Amino acid sequence: MNKSISLRILLGMALLAVSSAAYADIPVLNTGLFVSAYENSGTQIVTTVFNVTAADVPVGDSMVINSITPVGFSYLSGERDDQATALKFLSISETTLHAGDSVTASFSWNPVDTILDNDLDSGLWLGTFNLNYTFHGALVVFPATDELVTFEAQVNDAPEPGSMYLLGTGILAMAGAARRRFCRV
Repeated sequence: MNKSISLRILLGMALLAVSSAAYADIPVLNTGLFVSAYENSGTQIVTTVFNVTAADVPVGDSMVINSITPVGFSYLSGERDDQATALKFLSISETTLHAGDSVTASFSWNPVDTILDNDLDSGLWLGTFNLNYTFHGALVVFPATDELVTFEAQVNDAPEPGSMYLLGTGILAMAGAARRRFCRV
């Protein structure tokens, strides 16, 4: 999946409402990345590719990623019992970015149903990482900057055991109909 990542702050971009006041004044970049998984299906590993454009890092300049730290998940909509948890940053292919680079980043998360009610709904969560980087211009190096990078994670109820029950009753009904049909002959 290719996404063009804009590292410049867009005018009028809203700030993410996170629980910690430490992140209140940090600009937010929504990557447009959407991931989805069934609840309680174990750790999900996501690998995505971002293309760095000249609008992100002007030609001849560079951006050095100092750190990528998981902030966590914030509730967006749906059922709160279908939660996205355990956000972890795994890797990034390049830490010094130039225009034209393709950067591969990996992270993991866990989809969890805290009630185990199998009510066939879903929860939508906003995953957030704190990206700390230094911009190296042609004549000056700017101080380290923080930016929140977000994506959406949907946790879907697994269709078990409800679908297995329906499948089982359907097979029993077909077996009964077949038995009646063959017993008449």
